[in-house]
Amino acid sequence: MRMFLAGHTRVQLRHWPANLLAMLGISVLCVSCMTQSKIPDKRDPIYDEAMRLAARWEQCFREQQSIQMAEVEEGLCGMIRGDFQKFTDGLASSENLTRICSAGTLGFSKDPRAIPYLIASLNDPLEEVRTNALFSLAFMKDPSTP
Repeated sequence: MRMFLAGHTRVQLRHWPANLLAMLGISVLCVSCMTQSKIPDKRDPIYDEAMRLAARWEQCFREQQSIQMAEVEEGLCGMIRGDFQKFTDGLASSENLTRICSAGTLGFSKDPRAIPYLIASLNDPLEEVRTNALFSLAFMKDPSTP
């Protein structure tokens, strides 16, 4: 999935339906975290829990389990809103996985305060962060998003 995205995100992602963008955004989050999880870092365990919930959301999405997906979304929303500052600060972290996680999960908060942080993350040097920020912006479906 990462290799496919690496060659197509910049040009074609804006033309894809929002539900496909959602699936791909979370897929990048999960694949990136799984492939790099053996690298020790100093990230807060809340990011690991957010990534676990994001992976569960993706599974529910793929299996079309809308009730379970809504429950996971509610859990992520509460987690992100409860530690909103931690997740927005995570976008500026030197740890790649923290930025990837923050960008991919902030949209679940549906908090409009996240929009400027996510827009700024579109300039992150790491493609997974940029893709996850796009996912979060699409997931929020906020009319003020450019």
